[in-house]
Amino acid sequence: MIFRTVAAVMLTVTATCSHAATTPVEGRKFFDRYMQLNDAFDPEVANLYTDASKIKALRRYPGGADRVIEIAGAQWRSMLVSSMPLAKSKGDFSRFTNIRVESEGDRVRVTADRYSALKCYTDKNYYMLVAKDPTGRLYVAEEYFENQPQSDC
Repeated sequence: MIFRTVAAVMLTVTATCSHAATTPVEGRKFFDRYMQLNDAFDPEVANLYTDASKIKALRRYPGGADRVIEIAGAQWRSMLVSSMPLAKSKGDFSRFTNIRVESEGDRVRVTADRYSALKCYTDKNYYMLVAKDPTGRLYVAEEYFENQPQSDC
């Protein structure tokens, strides 16, 4: 009897855990949606993040100085919504190439080369971790990018 109960619990936990894992196909579709919203300067892109999302940026200054910036998900969502009109007016958008999607535990890591059209440089270290919340909704769990204050145009 105990064996059956333990086996049933193990099957339930296994099924629940495998249901929670994000697949590379789901991650790619999610990233495609992310790019579509970004390209349209749609503030709806903020809804792809949660308050728990972690944003990390490395700001590279001329002369070799670097500064790491970490932004909480709630703050990032607010910043995205408020900055979209200005970004649109300046033509401040990114193009992603060499997109790769790989499973990483129960999440998916999307890596890409991110080209800044406004400042004419390529960030070769961009990545996004995509996860599922308990309801199965995909969201940006973590995002990393590098930027610079000066233009290379």
